[in-house]
Amino acid sequence: MSYDKNADVMYVTFEALPPNAYLFVENETGDILKIDQKTRRVVGCTIPFFLRRAKRGRIIIPEIGRLLRLSRGPDVPINDPEPAPVHTDARPTWELVIEDMRARDHAGRKKYGTPLQPRNGRDSLVDAYQEALDLVVYLRNAIEERRLGA
Repeated sequence: MSYDKNADVMYVTFEALPPNAYLFVENETGDILKIDQKTRRVVGCTIPFFLRRAKRGRIIIPEIGRLLRLSRGPDVPINDPEPAPVHTDARPTWELVIEDMRARDHAGRKKYGTPLQPRNGRDSLVDAYQEALDLVVYLRNAIEERRLGA
């Protein structure tokens, strides 16, 4: 998985194949599905306007889960162990996450005037629980919008 910040595009690959082995199909939400021409299984996707859609509550995590199940075929359990990762030239994901965390810390310091610290007068467990509830609401809203054709 990789994210192009300048283009706001998320690239997800479940299975790498030679370049000429793919068939590309655009779905109803504008995502581009990468399909293995031989097996007709989804082996990846390109998700345009990724952050813009996420900020509007149109997060596509359920869609990625569905695509992952499609990519593995109907008879492959989703919890089977994954193969060992191979080295690529892509930027390490940990670096990307740490960069996102620093940006989030900066936004929090700007909003609250202080970094998040222990004994700050707030209950971190309650804060985290409330954030998890918000995530569930956003996910359910995205499912309902998809059901309604929004």
